[in-house]
Amino acid sequence: VTFTVGLGGLEDAQLAERDNNVERAFDVLHDNFNDLSRDGVPSRATELRLGGGELVYDGDSEFRLGGPGISEGFSQGGSLTYYGAGGTRIVYENGAVFRMNGDNGVMIKEPDLLVGDTIVYSLYGLQGPAEPVSGDRTILVVGERTNRDVPVDNRTA
Repeated sequence: VTFTVGLGGLEDAQLAERDNNVERAFDVLHDNFNDLSRDGVPSRATELRLGGGELVYDGDSEFRLGGPGISEGFSQGGSLTYYGAGGTRIVYENGAVFRMNGDNGVMIKEPDLLVGDTIVYSLYGLQGPAEPVSGDRTILVVGERTNRDVPVDNRTA
């Protein structure tokens, strides 16, 4: 009986470590995407080892920009979600990384913001397959730099 209990505890520890490894990979993904906007590199790639989990692209996530002095609104969307052991989810959305468990969660990487007299915020539009990807395999996530004109308020205070 002791052997069975020990084996179950070992399996739980392995599943938790798998989720921690994916969290670290999402941390690298976050930094690689920031390299695109901050350093101007043309592309970056990040490997995510699923280890039996599931990676899902969700196009319903949306960030909207609008306000006084902005003639035309702007929206950008998409998120990547990893579903791991015991209800753990690791999410990359609008430049931030979250670790969720059920309805509870914490932001583990903040969006890249430059705040001063003006605010600079990089928007990341994600595209992905409609079907989830799962199993014990490695996925390559590629980010490419694009330029897009965004309406801004050029008024001075």
